[in-house]
Amino acid sequence: MLLKIAHICFCSEGFNSETVLQKLGYRQLFESRVVPMKITQSLLSKRVDNFQMSFWVLPGNVSIELLTFEQYASNTGSIQPIFSGRKNSCFPLDKQSIVLLNNRKYHTGRFLDFPILFDSLGQDTPFCFNSMVLETIDLDLSISFWKVLGFNCVERLRDHVCMEFKCILTRQVFCVYLKQGGNGPTEPEEINSLGFHVLGFFSNSAAVEQNKIQKADYKTTAIEQIELNKNKMNIFYARSPEGVVLEIISII
Repeated sequence: MLLKIAHICFCSEGFNSETVLQKLGYRQLFESRVVPMKITQSLLSKRVDNFQMSFWVLPGNVSIELLTFEQYASNTGSIQPIFSGRKNSCFPLDKQSIVLLNNRKYHTGRFLDFPILFDSLGQDTPFCFNSMVLETIDLDLSISFWKVLGFNCVERLRDHVCMEFKCILTRQVFCVYLKQGGNGPTEPEEINSLGFHVLGFFSNSAAVEQNKIQKADYKTTAIEQIELNKNKMNIFYARSPEGVVLEIISII
């Protein structure tokens, strides 16, 4: 069973990502030089000996895993985050460009040169990041996949649907908006793609979760073990129909 959203990954080149995250209220929990597992190497555009990772947290929000590589993939991440709360110079907005999701208006914007959506309501509330948008060429297939992971379809409109995940530990709700459009990723994201990519989940059993995904006829990697921040973990990867890399983690 998936317990909670573990993190989203972010890569940028030529930006001070740490400073921007601090301005938003995030704090660094730990950092580490990581030697990639075999299954991680299979999802990189080029084999690497190691890479830098730092883990950033903000209570009530999706944690962010900053990854730094010597070389990045040519394609960018598939995830478009939705931010809300107080406006911030960290993400300039295009007030003329509006996206409608569940009959609510969102401004388009940029976060360190990567696309985001911003909820213009609740500007007097603290910064919040608990939703994202994925573009899909097959809405029904995407809905079926995310249901396997434990997401529920709470509202479906003509060209998009809201899939909701409720953390059983905190009861906090996370939303993935699946939006019909495009021709699909010509090159699916990789772990060293720039921008927002890779969605991680904590599970009570990586093996059980892997079996469930495979029984639903979706491919996964093998399970490997790694130690980070003094925690031993079992990890495997899968890929959603939209091309997003999913990292399933269970603490040993």
